[in-house]
Amino acid sequence: MTNQNIKDSDADGLLDSVEKRRKTNPLKADSDGDGLNDYEELNVYGTNPLKRDTDDDGMSDGDEIKRGRNPFGAGQLKDLFIPYEGNNYQPEALNPYRILFYSITSIGIKIFVIAVIFMFPLSALLVPDILNDQSQKIVDLTNEVRAKAGVPPLRENETLDQAAVKKVEDMLAHQYFSHQGPDDRAVSDWLSSVGYRYLVAGENLAMGFATPEEVVDGWTKSKTHYTNMIDADFNEIGIGLSVGRYNNIETTVVAQYFGRPSGEQMIILQPLSAQAKRVTASSSVAGLESKKTQVLGVKEYASDLAVDSERSKLYLKDDSAGRGKIASAIVYLGRDVEQAQVNLGGYEIDLKRDANDLSKWTGDILIFKENFDKVLSPLVLPVLSLSDSDGNVLDIDLDWDQAPVSRPSLFREYSLLKQYKAFDLGNLFLVSTLYYKVLLFLALIALALNTFIEIKRQYPRMIFSALGFIILLIILIIV
Repeated sequence: MTNQNIKDSDADGLLDSVEKRRKTNPLKADSDGDGLNDYEELNVYGTNPLKRDTDDDGMSDGDEIKRGRNPFGAGQLKDLFIPYEGNNYQPEALNPYRILFYSITSIGIKIFVIAVIFMFPLSALLVPDILNDQSQKIVDLTNEVRAKAGVPPLRENETLDQAAVKKVEDMLAHQYFSHQGPDDRAVSDWLSSVGYRYLVAGENLAMGFATPEEVVDGWTKSKTHYTNMIDADFNEIGIGLSVGRYNNIETTVVAQYFGRPSGEQMIILQPLSAQAKRVTASSSVAGLESKKTQVLGVKEYASDLAVDSERSKLYLKDDSAGRGKIASAIVYLGRDVEQAQVNLGGYEIDLKRDANDLSKWTGDILIFKENFDKVLSPLVLPVLSLSDSDGNVLDIDLDWDQAPVSRPSLFREYSLLKQYKAFDLGNLFLVSTLYYKVLLFLALIALALNTFIEIKRQYPRMIFSALGFIILLIILIIV
């Protein structure tokens, strides 16, 4: 019990009545056991007499006072960055627990930024400035491909751009992914609708891509699309790029139009020999207005390699064993076809003639889950390659029964948007990157001071945690 005759029972300098009011122990001079009595904490240092470590930095108030530190926090920069006796030669900035906290915070910020991006629809992220920049990039990359093939560059034509945009909008409006729409409109119709008169024209299509590099790479790997890209007959290009919903999935869609205006001189190509004739009759449309020039005659080969395009499709269904998806081709061909094959993103599907229906050819292949992005992103039309006994070859785009389009992956979207600042979420990237750079600068300064000021007093755990944090910040800045 409190000695009623002695007003300060624990002789700490505080009256019992004051201790009762302050809820300290009147029978114990140091209520919280931090090395400072209750009077010193309340009237000298201002620390909490009921809390052993007022600033929760892992060191008691008494020890901090003895070492010349601020018991209310790290306080002086010296405590944070300089190794000396007062902080036991362990700067607070390099405290492993503090570094762990900053590491978790940094990763959390990155996750937050990515989550915000994923929550927004693509149409809100891919604003006109970004779409225009991507379109120009596709033009530049296409000309790079042509340069490697030794073909003159293409010049962008605004009228071709308009036709390509109309095509893209029509595909989204009527939910198809083909060179010919449900109303049978094709390249010639879209070009006529904008008043573009031409000698020769072509079209490439793609869906579900995140960057111009992806879509041009996908076209380059496809026989028919690549043929369009390096065709010397074309000297103009137009790009239509949009974002919309296809089969209830928000995705990106692009149409690449090629042409040579009527009235310009045509480049005359040497006809291929009858024994080694290759026809590329896919997204290329030649001789739509005139068939008098020699080159158009070459493009309009009269071949016995007939294809029933309306009934010929590529189907994609789930594998019953859950390993991936099965791509099945069912095509209807002329009787002169000796060999048929479908190329799908590097996969070759060999087709066999049906014994009961000689015009029907079928084949399938399993696409494993880990290869989905490689095969289906970006999505381009598969290529059907046919040959006959005379060595004639026909490469033609094959329509999907139901295009397996998907929204670009979160990582691919993030990588794309990080390149641009002209959109509403750009400040998220700027602020988070600035935060990482400031932390990186301070971490490097603290580690350098700790290493060189007291080179003989080093703590491996603290150094390794600091190095790990620095590496993490560099990764977060780059990614």
